[in-house]
Amino acid sequence: MTWNIEYLVKGGKPTLLHTGKGNQLIGAVNALGNMTIEPGNYDQVVYSQDSVRLVYRRMPLGYYEKEVTICEDGEENTYIFLVRDSG
Repeated sequence: MTWNIEYLVKGGKPTLLHTGKGNQLIGAVNALGNMTIEPGNYDQVVYSQDSVRLVYRRMPLGYYEKEVTICEDGEENTYIFLVRDSG
């Protein structure tokens, strides 16, 4: 589902005071307000009448995150690397 709410024209109809146009806008904003973000097998955006689901791909099999602290110019800096399992 995609939203294509047409722009309003000054002095024209409909206006946001008209129930149909106002409800169209409210429905789109409410769907965004009900957005969820969850892991999945591939990246996708799923639209429905009352919500939006953002699905992101999980970390590839055989990889893991490793936090590494490195001293740079006398200061500690921590980085997270994606590392492939060698086993």
